[in-house]
Amino acid sequence: MSWYFKRSRLVVDPPVQFRLLGRLAAYLVVYTITLLHVGFAIEVFEKVVMADDGPLVADLYLDYLGREKSLLIGIGLILPVLLYDLLKFSHRIVGPLYRCRRWMLDMAAGKPVREFVPRKHDLMTELFAAFNVLIKTCNARVATAPGATTPPADATSSESNELAGEHHVAV
Repeated sequence: MSWYFKRSRLVVDPPVQFRLLGRLAAYLVVYTITLLHVGFAIEVFEKVVMADDGPLVADLYLDYLGREKSLLIGIGLILPVLLYDLLKFSHRIVGPLYRCRRWMLDMAAGKPVREFVPRKHDLMTELFAAFNVLIKTCNARVATAPGATTPPADATSSESNELAGEHHVAV
């Protein structure tokens, strides 16, 4: 069933995914600043203890940053790779939640929906199992409603498919 839904978009839910990326970037910035300043504080302490008439702290700071430029360049080079990887990873959570939201809107509109089938590597499989129990319960209620029609087992609302940008294949 891993081929059932193809991942066609990297960004599915921009507010959630970009908040995750922002948090990772902020963590790296805080880590880098902390690392640099702890190293700088140690160096200042060593120079102040060793010399009676030491250089100005500002001069020491600029000199230290100049020597640590490889660290700063390395962080600048690795940050885009980390952000891209986090974006791809977040898709394994956000993508299924986006699809679940589409299914829930159809269910709330009184439409029968088919079972939710996660894609290969999607996370939160326990949630999907519980969601499928809810789908079966709602579909049973819809089927017993007066004037209800039951869709084919592989069908779901075309509106959900178009909004989610998904292509469904019958199994």
